[in-house]
Amino acid sequence: AQDPVQSFTFAGLIPSPVGLIDKVAKTISVDVLKGTDITKLIAVWKGSVGKVLVGGVTQTNGTTPNNFTTPLTYVFYKGTVVGDTYTVTVNVK
Repeated sequence: AQDPVQSFTFAGLIPSPVGLIDKVAKTISVDVLKGTDITKLIAVWKGSVGKVLVGGVTQTNGTTPNNFTTPLTYVFYKGTVVGDTYTVTVNVK
């Protein structure tokens, strides 16, 4: 089966951050530059997913903003079945 998340980044940031995906621990860690407003980051991901939820809210790839001041839990569906849950942490460097 394809991985639910093959890449994870945020829209509009230069340079574009690269999410480090740990498929075993089910975590995604993204470093952003100091001064980045992490209260309304818009995630962009690639993978074999159905719907994606954060806190029960459906995420639109490249559109939905989220506050990453604390780690967020992304639930990636495979069709209508709950697939993998990843914890996404943003680190300001």
